[in-house]
Amino acid sequence: MVKPTLKRIFAIVGSSLAPVAAILYLILGIQHLIAIDNDVKTNFYLIITGFLLFGLSFCLILFGAKVLFSFLNKENDEEPFTALVLSFTSLLFMINLFYICFWGGVAANWVILIFSLGSALTLLIHVLGIKTAWYTDVVGVAIGMITAITAACAFSGLMLAASIIVSIVCFLIMAIFALCLIKDEPEKTEENPKE
Repeated sequence: MVKPTLKRIFAIVGSSLAPVAAILYLILGIQHLIAIDNDVKTNFYLIITGFLLFGLSFCLILFGAKVLFSFLNKENDEEPFTALVLSFTSLLFMINLFYICFWGGVAANWVILIFSLGSALTLLIHVLGIKTAWYTDVVGVAIGMITAITAACAFSGLMLAASIIVSIVCFLIMAIFALCLIKDEPEKTEENPKE
């Protein structure tokens, strides 16, 4: 009884936080497009990353809403959470890759690039349904949380706030997966005494 209730609470809180992060990424995307100036190289980078941030915002809202309605309707489907973290790490990988290609990047960009690639590949294995001996969803979300924490440490302002929210969402997803791995005790049946 306690386990399903905790799963519902974690899922509803996590899926409710996802649109908050989405709004912050949407604002960041708009800021990128507003910052366009006369430099062609900068403009190209700002347009690409602006649209990638819009895509990230859309994915967070879409998959967050899917999980929220699933748990409100008591269907208890947490799989869209995997797609949420996959889209976050994939788009963060692309944004950092473009930054490194255009400006060379710093150590933080390389660390985020490696972590986001590891998380995206691990979650992609899970989404494609490839059977492995280890829990790819749990590992992928854990690396996704590390990616979000690294992004929070590396950036400031809206990116810091959005990354903290995404790391909290990843922590809640890991808590749901941990609850799924805990096996329920078999119900004890009372034996009727023989007369």
